[in-house]
Parts: sequence; structure tokens; C-alpha cells
Amino acid sequence: MFVHDSTGSIVAYLDGDAALSVTGADTRQQTGDDITLVRLFGAAATSANPHLMNWDDIYVSDGTRLGPSRVDTLRPTADTAEADWTPSAGADHYALVDETTINGDTDYVAAATPGDLDLYEMGNLGFTPDAVHAVQVTMVARKDDAEARQVRTKLKSGTTTADGAAQGMATSYLPYGDLYDTDPDTAMAWTPGAVNAMQVGIEVVS
Repeated sequence: MFVHDSTGSIVAYLDGDAALSVTGADTRQQTGDDITLVRLFGAAATSANPHLMNWDDIYVSDGTRLGPSRVDTLRPTADTAEADWTPSAGADHYALVDETTINGDTDYVAAATPGDLDLYEMGNLGFTPDAVHAVQVTMVARKDDAEARQVRTKLKSGTTTADGAAQGMATSYLPYGDLYDTDPDTAMAWTPGAVNAMQVGIEVVS
């Protein structure tokens, strides 16, 4: 998609083949040429009820078309020796952050000391891809006091640990995420084996 108020263009692909092409169109509905929001709707959905449609395998790129791709969601399956956060119940940290649907204060891990780190073993890919374009780490977090708080994601591959961006939290649960385009242990493209062996976690920054 090229954003312009008169010479904009859109090309849509289906299974790798161009299925729709529009040129010379007004594709700008704001004052700038940037895209700040991507919203998907189906025939039965409205802005008030976007949940009426289910979407999967969605990625957004800044110009590189990756072709037919699949998004596979991995969840924590075990604790590691890095387990500083306090579980809301029980002793298994990973079991409190492996939900398919966010459950708020039903169960969680909590920490307040900068440097506190929880790392988790992750499940394996459900298939063997030809290529891995990136790994995205997502957490859902909130703060429970008036003081400014920051957390960040962590990703360990081999002997290398990469830090996500420091995220300032609100008092309500919000998602935060980081995209790791390459394997931090090799600085090269991810391999399926490296994805299956990685550890993912969360750390208190301040």
C-alpha cells in the first residue's frame, strides 16, 4: 500500500498471487502519509463489534512482502532457574502466564525490585517452517501502585540474552511486545531449532 491523496495504490495478494490492484487512488484519510493504525473488518463486523470476525496469521511489514506465512503461538511450559517473580498461587510460575485468553487478576506473577527476572521454557513449533521471519514476544502487564513502573520482555537464545524495550505500565492490563527479527545468539535468521530451544521472560526495569 502506498499512501497518497491522489496517486495512492493498493495491491492485495491471495496465496502469493496478486488478487487486487488499485492505482491512482486516494488512500490517505489523514493529514500525514504515515500509517498509525491497521484495522481489519469482515462483512459482519463493525467498529463497535470487531470481535464478530476471527483473524489469524496476520503480519504487518514496512514494505517487504513475505509471501504466504503462518503465525504460530508458543506458550510457557516450564520454569527455569531464573524465577524471581512471586506467583499469585502455587509454586509454578509458568502455569500462571500460559493462558490462551488473558484472565487479569485470576492468576499472575508479580515483582517490584529492578532486575527481578522470570524466564520460561517455551513450547515447540507445531510444524517445521521453511523459514522463520521473526519472533515476537508479548506480555500483558499492569502496575498496582502510584509509582512509575517499567518492565521489559527478555529472550534467551543459546548463551545470549536480548532485552526488549522498557515499557511504562498503566494501572489496567495492557499488552506489550517486542519483535526479534534475528536470532540474538547468531545475529542471523532464526532456525526452527533455535526457536524451539529459546527461553522467554519478563524483567522489572524500574
